[in-house]
Amino acid sequence: MSKQLLHACGSNAVVIGLNDRAFALIKKHDDASALILELLPPTSKLVKEKKDDGIVGEDVTENTKNGKGGDDDENDEDIPDDDANVDTTKLNNPLEIQAVCCSMTNIENEVYFAVSRENKSLSLYSYTMGISLDDNKSSLIPNITYNMPRRARCLAYTVVDDTNLIVIAGDMSGDAIAYSVVPQSTSTRRLLLGHTASILTGLNVVSGLLLTADRDEKVRVSAFPDTQLIRGYLLGHTSFISTMDVVVSTTTDRTLGVTGSGDGSVRLWDCASCHEIGIVPAVAMIKNDVDEVDDGKTNSNKEDRDKEDEKILEGDDEDDDDNEDSHHVAVPLSVALTHDTESIIVVRDGLNTIDVYSIPSFSARHYFQHNVNKILNQKQTIACPSQPLFVRCLNDGSFLILVSAPDFLLHYCCIEGGDGTYVDISSTSPFIKSLCGTIGCSEGCIIEMRSSTLERDENGGFKLGKAGLHFDKHWNDVGRKEVAKLALQRRKKRRIEEAKKVRMEQAGGGIVGST
Repeated sequence: MSKQLLHACGSNAVVIGLNDRAFALIKKHDDASALILELLPPTSKLVKEKKDDGIVGEDVTENTKNGKGGDDDENDEDIPDDDANVDTTKLNNPLEIQAVCCSMTNIENEVYFAVSRENKSLSLYSYTMGISLDDNKSSLIPNITYNMPRRARCLAYTVVDDTNLIVIAGDMSGDAIAYSVVPQSTSTRRLLLGHTASILTGLNVVSGLLLTADRDEKVRVSAFPDTQLIRGYLLGHTSFISTMDVVVSTTTDRTLGVTGSGDGSVRLWDCASCHEIGIVPAVAMIKNDVDEVDDGKTNSNKEDRDKEDEKILEGDDEDDDDNEDSHHVAVPLSVALTHDTESIIVVRDGLNTIDVYSIPSFSARHYFQHNVNKILNQKQTIACPSQPLFVRCLNDGSFLILVSAPDFLLHYCCIEGGDGTYVDISSTSPFIKSLCGTIGCSEGCIIEMRSSTLERDENGGFKLGKAGLHFDKHWNDVGRKEVAKLALQRRKKRRIEEAKKVRMEQAGGGIVGST
């Protein structure tokens, strides 16, 4: 799944994960600068985990040495005793960050942060706004660290009973588990729900709903905190859900969700009714200058194109081995809804661009619910200096982009009174100035980011993709099938009309000849 490496609460606090280092960025009262704090991993050798029968400790440091930093799956390989024979480049970094999250309470003026790592640890931090730190102190240590049963790649803070703040972790076994933010003598964790034999790839809590996405092409909409009540499912994708975002509209109070999938599409949902109200079709990356419509056969005659279209519609992939690299669906790595719910921001795997799509007005959305054509219009494409990995919208209408290198973080906003397009304000952003001033965002920065937040197998396919199904094949692209289907229908219609015309001319010639 795509890692959750960027999160924000409001417009004043941001948390970012850069490889195995996490940073909290808190805007100061002057709005021109930001405090930056590094969120350190657990320093104690003993990570304490509270259970119903008391406090239990597990030696995470020893697990790290023995290569037990990941799940009990393909990442948990036995490491030989002879360290000299170990290829460390093939081992996962046990401290590599999987997900980050933050929350702010207005009453206590407290900011909370959560970081999950490869070694299945969940570290919780807090900082009180306005408290000055020592000049030498630019970091936070965890208030509490939980040892999770599996890695968690999606986190969300929420409040239960109006006062109790918890953090919910969606893990690699399909479970959503709630953890207490405050250490207690009683149980500090609760299993909220589970997706059978699946993996959670996204998690959001909003308006009394808990939305959980998985690798089985669906999003479950459950009541919260009564998670045993299922309100419905968001259905329509044909591959794993790679990313999700949910926002309550500030103008209509409707809960809107947006999802990206391994099928390449991005879909907009009304979460209360579980209806799809908009779609962005898959975007194909074309290699070797291959033409997408004619499948690389621009000089073919009409019959060849007809046969190729018929093969596409029938699912004939006999030539797939030769042409499988000519088209590749760009899987959305991250999607985000602006807080005014007027735009969707999308970043895709393999494309150094940021795409902005317009969301129709309320009346148009109601029309879309009863209309087949739900395609959303693209209003802007922004070039990125490197691969964008994650996007997060702020309450002030701007959005942040996490990129692989060398700047790591970019900031965009709409100019007031402008034409509605986004411009780069990274040079004046207090978040980015503080981050670069601390880690030195440049070509010589020692932090190395992965080129994608989606894991791939040894054959280059996505690990979330189901065995035997090839979602990135050009012949399986839904948009291309529709184009080919319409083209084939038009050609058949023209042939029928031409045949009728010939028969009529022949019939007319026969009548004239007989007279």
